[in-house]
Amino acid sequence: MIVEDEPAVAGVYVRAIAAMPRFAVAGVARDATAALDLLRRRPVDLVLLDLHLGADDGLTLLRRMRADGRTVEVIALTASCDPASVRALLQHGAIDYLVKPFTLERLRQALGLFLSRSAALSGDVLDQAAIDRACASGRPARRWLPKGLEDGGVQRVRAALDPVAGSSATDVAGRTCMARVTARRYLEYLVAIGQATVDSEPDGPGRPRNLYRATAGAAVVPAG
Repeated sequence: MIVEDEPAVAGVYVRAIAAMPRFAVAGVARDATAALDLLRRRPVDLVLLDLHLGADDGLTLLRRMRADGRTVEVIALTASCDPASVRALLQHGAIDYLVKPFTLERLRQALGLFLSRSAALSGDVLDQAAIDRACASGRPARRWLPKGLEDGGVQRVRAALDPVAGSSATDVAGRTCMARVTARRYLEYLVAIGQATVDSEPDGPGRPRNLYRATAGAAVVPAG
């Protein structure tokens, strides 16, 4: 469930989650009342919680959830970075804390942490390695990629881009020895995280072709 009072920002979260395997959006709530109502009506495993919800306070909502006995996992998404806010959220069970503006890659990393933690806690008896994963102390930071993509492929495709003239999916496929459809998936991912741009340019009488260029930036969730 996404708890965010800015529709545009909530839409960014919805699109990011839709692009990831094993996740589905249970609903979007703009205030504490709607969030509690949704929790009563639908099963929810994870809450993406903004701390500033107009007239409502996200920390108060989290305290209410815990008082009601709800053990749902929570990732805090907020512009607040003072120690008191961070400490309070962690003490009430938030598994991660993202300060706006943050990159979509950082959000994917947080969602990956949730999956790793859920898997670690799924056994009947936990060994030390599983407990370390659940506490994140045994889990190295890594890029969270859409299904079917690999870190090595991302780096190869990015390196194959011509920063001046631009490169089509066909160009990149030839330079990386990938299928064209695979190269296009990597290119679309690079565009989604802000590490590439795409422009449509005329290519004779047929459809215009997309040309991709590498950038130095990263896709950022606004601080709304």
